[in-house]
Amino acid sequence: MKRDWADVDFVARGLPRWVGWALLAVGAASLAGLAWEVERRSAELAALEQRLAGSIVPAAPRAALAPRASTGEDAALRQALAVRWQALFTAVETPAPAGVVLLALEPDVAAGMVRIAVQAPDLAAGGAYLAHLQAVGLKQPRLVSHQALDPSGAGGGPVRLAVQALWRPHGD
Repeated sequence: MKRDWADVDFVARGLPRWVGWALLAVGAASLAGLAWEVERRSAELAALEQRLAGSIVPAAPRAALAPRASTGEDAALRQALAVRWQALFTAVETPAPAGVVLLALEPDVAAGMVRIAVQAPDLAAGGAYLAHLQAVGLKQPRLVSHQALDPSGAGGGPVRLAVQALWRPHGD
């Protein structure tokens, strides 16, 4: 038997009245159950938020914000932050004698000393670089060591120099 579902009329079937009331009761019970579940989960979420808020330690407690006595670590940190790096870099990066190339720079803030490694075309240019360092503001530049890169070359050839000089990291 073939049925045309477009012509089905549920109201005209004559269902008993109690079926309608039963469907209404089931819908109301489902809605009440859903509302109760939402309320229960909201209460659980609020309790969890409260527990998490109690376990988080504030980033800066009030006691840490109060003024305190300066320690040796604080003084060392302030001293390291007060170093005038720009003065050192400007002195070292100013145009050096022709052919001299800066290879390394090792400042020692505690000793007020800087070690510089350069490569020069010959030993005479290395000596000119020492005079140049003194002219730009570094104190007592001295040659610590040198290494000939091409010892067989006539006239000395290129050399690597290790230079040490005094500087004032804090602008004293």
